[in-house]
Amino acid sequence: MKIRKIFNPQEKHHTKIAVYCRIATRYEGQENSYVNISTLYKHKLGQKLCAIYADTGLSGAHLELRPQFLEMIRDGEAGLYDVLMCKSLKIFSHDLRDAVLQIRKLRKRGIRIIFESENFDTNKDFTELVLKVLEAFGSEAGEFEGGILAPVFGYKRIDGNYEINPEEAEVVRKVFWLYEHGLPVCQIIDVLGRRNYPTDESKIYYIIQNEKYVGDFILRKYIPADYSSHNMILNEGQVPSMVIANHHEAIISREQFDRCNVIFDMRKKRTYSFYPFGFLLKCPYCGHSLAQRNLPLFNGATHFLCEGERACRQFAILAAPTRKNILRAWNELPSFSIFSENMQAGAEQEIWPEELKLLRREKAQHPSFEELNYWWLDKYILRITFGAHTKPEDCTIRIFWKCGLITVLPSGVDRPSKNPPYRAYLWNRYVLQHANQYPDLASEIIASVHVRRSTQPPRSNEQQ
Repeated sequence: MKIRKIFNPQEKHHTKIAVYCRIATRYEGQENSYVNISTLYKHKLGQKLCAIYADTGLSGAHLELRPQFLEMIRDGEAGLYDVLMCKSLKIFSHDLRDAVLQIRKLRKRGIRIIFESENFDTNKDFTELVLKVLEAFGSEAGEFEGGILAPVFGYKRIDGNYEINPEEAEVVRKVFWLYEHGLPVCQIIDVLGRRNYPTDESKIYYIIQNEKYVGDFILRKYIPADYSSHNMILNEGQVPSMVIANHHEAIISREQFDRCNVIFDMRKKRTYSFYPFGFLLKCPYCGHSLAQRNLPLFNGATHFLCEGERACRQFAILAAPTRKNILRAWNELPSFSIFSENMQAGAEQEIWPEELKLLRREKAQHPSFEELNYWWLDKYILRITFGAHTKPEDCTIRIFWKCGLITVLPSGVDRPSKNPPYRAYLWNRYVLQHANQYPDLASEIIASVHVRRSTQPPRSNEQQ
């Protein structure tokens, strides 16, 4: 709807007052609403009223989309009015950062601004202090839209708080469950496969990393790139942030949220990965966590190897036999039914730790697994170590269960060519020969005291 300004350039009164109003939604009778507002201010201000600026059917979140607002600012900078009146700060702008920026812009031209609902007059004392408070709140509420909680899939916004949307919450729970149980994001999208659900990888990753699903709210999680735009960036320590724990009802448990985010971090690595073992696998020589990498030297076979900062780089073992052995360890665990049948009533609680009871319940539910998933490895295994592999009897893999049990199995190294120290030596030599392809690894090897001291390849099992 076209708005007619009633600015009179021949006005002789000393004080010229302009009014800004915004009718955010379109409906029948909107034109009458504007007429009523105009009549009210004409009656209230009389000859002092020089202009009415009105945006209709437009959001207050983005000032660049409000032509009358922009014209009002230009006219103010041109000195066409002395006082600007507005019903409320919310009508002026939903974004407090924008509001403060525009208020200061007009004040520099000597214009007095009055917000009636808040009884805020920029001619009063402490105006700058109030503006600083508003600006700080606008920055802190980076995930708010003018004090309104930003929409989040899985929740409804009711009375200024988040309430669970049952249908969407089921989708959120399914996303976390699938991701926790090993499905990559591309397969999760295929499983969901319905309209109005998250259908691209970025949205799935946003769900997995969103702390709101455990009921928390972070103030200043995102901050403005600058106060003159709506561009927001992740706050990575640029300004202090604040976590409001249990701000609203959670959709998933903290344990599941934390576990999924550990998986996310493990999968970020491009050249090597810690998934699904996390940091459970330990080097027998230096205790460093083993990463898995496809080694071109051995036809691209996946190995668990000791590498990284402060790693000795003397251990590299084939991954396939290790995976097979860990699955075997779970599948061959006793059901514990023999133990419980021979125990007196009530004795189990005193003798067996809580972790053993949890393991027994999980074993009853899942007698065997077909694949390794981080969720159960993390839940029931404390660490996994290897023998030194210096002689046949210490070519072992040792699994320490959180309940206190220990499983010892052969590591699968059955010939000298598979010997982990020997394979580590060959891999280090290969990296140094192709330093242009692996500059970081080459620097790491050169800096390794253990490798510098090793002028000969480690002896194989037959040489020992």
